[in-house]
Amino acid sequence: MLNSALLPVGGKGTRMRGFSKIPKLLIKLNGKPLIDYTLEKLAKNGIKQIFIISRKGNKEIENHCLLICSKLHMKLNVLTESRLKGNFGGILENAISLPEEFIVVYPDLIWDCNLEKIYLHHLKSQSLVTLVVRRTEHPEDSDTVKLCPLFNVKTLFSKVTKLKKITYEKNDLFGATGIYIMNKKYLLISMNLKFDSDEIDLFESIEKNQEKSIVNLSGYVTSEYIRDCGTPERFKKVSNEIISKKIDSRNYERAQKILFLDRDGTLIRNDKKIYLTSPREVFLNEAILKIYKKYTSEGFLPVVVTNQPQIAHGKINLDTLDQIHCKIQDLLTERGLEKIFQFLVCPHHPHFGYPEEISFLKFTCECRKPEIGMFNFLEKKFLIDRDQSLMIGDSKADEGFAENCRLRYLDVKQLNNK
Repeated sequence: MLNSALLPVGGKGTRMRGFSKIPKLLIKLNGKPLIDYTLEKLAKNGIKQIFIISRKGNKEIENHCLLICSKLHMKLNVLTESRLKGNFGGILENAISLPEEFIVVYPDLIWDCNLEKIYLHHLKSQSLVTLVVRRTEHPEDSDTVKLCPLFNVKTLFSKVTKLKKITYEKNDLFGATGIYIMNKKYLLISMNLKFDSDEIDLFESIEKNQEKSIVNLSGYVTSEYIRDCGTPERFKKVSNEIISKKIDSRNYERAQKILFLDRDGTLIRNDKKIYLTSPREVFLNEAILKIYKKYTSEGFLPVVVTNQPQIAHGKINLDTLDQIHCKIQDLLTERGLEKIFQFLVCPHHPHFGYPEEISFLKFTCECRKPEIGMFNFLEKKFLIDRDQSLMIGDSKADEGFAENCRLRYLDVKQLNNK
């Protein structure tokens, strides 16, 4: 189990000037210093050793961390950067003093995540860096990533370096949260990089390493609560969400309410009753939007479960499938609706005889609806509240999927007739 965490505490908190005269991390949020929330969550998740990257003259925060870590039975290690070096430069400067593997948490976050699940994903992916990411409503001013189907990082879009241009797919990007797991090998590799400035950004280092194709990176997608308290406005919003107990309900130790959706004919129109092969064919099904908004506003996670045998038939490839899903996210965003949390796809088909078919996808699988492989995949990520969750579909396969998963079922035709 992961037992070490690193907190960069050397920043000056310029965005909070005028809100308080004391250091940002010591400002009380609902009666408790901001940094205490992170230290307590780390202790609850089994972290035994804390490293902080500090700066000269930062004794007030260092002494406070020492006091709280002592109460929580965690060992504190204070490391110092020679001058402010960005969110990664101080870590790189102190690489020799860091353990082989550690989790980095920006201490101005309020969060409630299951770190064990994140670490298991990290180990399974054999990554040097695992970024904890989530859907973001403002990709233009966030560090964002594009993920491959197996959750490896495909492309990065850094808000600092601006090396990449966000295209049509911006609404299917995942935003970096300020939490990531890092292997020390990544630091040793990054020492050989040349940077334009002393203030080094993590995403800048990743982009440079990816240009050389020498590092394996993964993204852990979560819907758990993670919020930045770096501005007065966000500080007040998080304060209200703590009071409302919104934070607790998203932790993956608790069962999640899921709105399962079939894709073609349910979430999007399929008037011709054929499988889509282009994003130009994507139009939202107007009949479902009202109930979609109702359930997502009540905290249900929207998840698409779809059979797409045209992949096995050789009619479309994964890039086209991705473009179709990007278009769906774009259309939902245009309507002010929550984005799909995850698209789960069965690409298989049991029958041979198609001219361009892909033979290794031709078999009787456990994920093609009405089988429940896609449900089981999701349940490995978190518990699912079967009693409250709902499946909406338009076929016998969808109804069978709901029955086999012991979920409530709603036929979209009932909505179409209203």
